[in-house]
Amino acid sequence: MQRTAGVLCPVFSLNGEYGIGQMGKYAHSFIDYLSESGFTHWQILPLNPVDFVKSPYSSPSAFAGYFALIDPEQLYDLNLLNKTEMPLPSLENKDRVPYQKVESVMLSTLKTAFSHFYSSADNVLRTEYDLFLSRNSKWLNDYSLFMAIKDQHGGKMWTQWPTKYKFYKQLLKEDKIPLMEDAEFHKFVQFIFFKQWKNIKDYAHQKNIKIIGDMPIYVSFDSADVWSQTELFQLDEHLNPKAVAGVPPDFFAQDGQLWGFPLYQWEEHLKSNFQWWVKRTSHQLDMYDQLRFDHFRAIEAYWSVPGDHHIARHGKWIKAPGKELLEAITKIKENGLIAENLGDISEEVEVLRKDYKIPGMKILQFAFGGHIQDQHLPYNAPEEDIYYSGTHDNDTLHGWLQSLAPHAFEHLCKYYGVTVEQVNVEWLVDRILSGSAKQLILPLQDYWGLTDACRFNSPGTVSDENWTWRFSQSDLEKNKSSKVKERLQFFGRTSL
Repeated sequence: MQRTAGVLCPVFSLNGEYGIGQMGKYAHSFIDYLSESGFTHWQILPLNPVDFVKSPYSSPSAFAGYFALIDPEQLYDLNLLNKTEMPLPSLENKDRVPYQKVESVMLSTLKTAFSHFYSSADNVLRTEYDLFLSRNSKWLNDYSLFMAIKDQHGGKMWTQWPTKYKFYKQLLKEDKIPLMEDAEFHKFVQFIFFKQWKNIKDYAHQKNIKIIGDMPIYVSFDSADVWSQTELFQLDEHLNPKAVAGVPPDFFAQDGQLWGFPLYQWEEHLKSNFQWWVKRTSHQLDMYDQLRFDHFRAIEAYWSVPGDHHIARHGKWIKAPGKELLEAITKIKENGLIAENLGDISEEVEVLRKDYKIPGMKILQFAFGGHIQDQHLPYNAPEEDIYYSGTHDNDTLHGWLQSLAPHAFEHLCKYYGVTVEQVNVEWLVDRILSGSAKQLILPLQDYWGLTDACRFNSPGTVSDENWTWRFSQSDLEKNKSSKVKERLQFFGRTSL
């Protein structure tokens, strides 16, 4: 197996002119940068629509794409916008995503594009659109209707809708389903999103870059998936969650993390041979070359917190049918999954993962300060696993080194045989590159030595700093691909 290196960077973090990273020329330029540097993989975060805290791990759909990532310039190229209808470049602070403004501008832009599509799209584009509708009918019909009703009711949660709309199956029995014209707009948005994403994936392949996607284990309670298929989730007679997801106390949170997502009614999934999961995973693997399965341990046993409790430590572990689920979804694509096996991982979880030959993750930031058998230490990391400096939930290496506990810092220095004065981010990245792991993925900030101000997310917090960081054109120019390529070549991680 070839020694390789990849980059973790969400699409929203790309540079560009409209306030958020988008699927246009700047994404193509980033792929060029990765290719010229000698990287082989680009790992991203989920592309689903985001909720009010803007987390890509909490979405109103397990299938849909986030409309704000659509590139308006390609709408112009399709004759769906004229020059006067193009959004103006954002003049706000370019290293943070101003979600409220971006979403308002992109929503208005897409509505204008939809009006042109409806009135004057050419036959080629209309045929392409019809084919997209037929191939994605189930999830797309449910999602677009869900969003149309939500728009009609000022964004209220579906449990607060009038009875006529609240009960999905009764609504479908209507002689004429309401708001279908409004739903058509949301279908158009998804058509454009997936058309543009396919262009990104195809271009990445031309440049020999594979894309690793990310599938959240859970979906938001306020989602099209829960609304349209309540039987698949643990809800009471009033359609409120009986229990919700989270994790027990861990490295990130002393009281655990209460995520609040509804839990799966696994018995119903078993009855259908995991049809929803098969469709979801197939959809994701069609978008990406590989798929990180977030919170993999929950398919073996999940942390269940009573719905009326507000602290995650009050939960308990409950077994899940992981073997049966993997039997259904690992057939979709050979070597398609990567397990996020971090946190409180039991032996049963690891046995399940290894039985299906799914690679796991090891993290440098979890390696020091513990015992010499720690699986995150570079010399203990299994060859088949993917080695990371940190994840989207970790600090940057720069921030981590600044806040590392003294005993852990001492362990790091002894491990590498250096003094405290010799330790810095560039040196540590080189140590990771020189390690024995075959496949490495590092957050972009770590290759570039950026500070903790540039981290993606701080778990357990709600902050404008979370999910908003973007790099700039000057960042790209300062970190020349030729310099990165030289380092990768020196450590045998590129064939360039």
